[in-house]
Amino acid sequence: MDQKKLVGLLSMLVLVVVLAVVMTTGEEQPEEEPVVTEEMLEEEIEVEEVSQEENQVEGEKEEKENEVDEDDEKEEDEENSLADIENEVKEDYQVYIVVYGDTLSHIAVDHRMWWPELAEFNELENPDLIFPDDEIKIPAR
Repeated sequence: MDQKKLVGLLSMLVLVVVLAVVMTTGEEQPEEEPVVTEEMLEEEIEVEEVSQEENQVEGEKEEKENEVDEDDEKEEDEENSLADIENEVKEDYQVYIVVYGDTLSHIAVDHRMWWPELAEFNELENPDLIFPDDEIKIPAR
């Protein structure tokens, strides 16, 4: 016999033996009945009770979070409505064009109001800096 054929036959034989061993060790063995003791049952009951308590606590947390979310939404609605009112008030105004020599104080007095009120209405960062051709909003009274 040729040496290559002999090696091939031997490798096939080894493969068959390995498969046979694997298949015999993989046979199903009868399952043993699990033994349940009283301690195991008590532990299972305790675990269920703890799980129920945790679920209850989580439910309460979710309810509180929902209440907080609702409160936040109410606050946002109130803030939005206040902002809308402020915008409506700011929309009702006249425009004054600043000329050389004007001061915010003089413009305010001419329109029967205080200069800080006029500065706030116009959202001026520095009321001392107004220039000719600037537009100053005069709120309607």
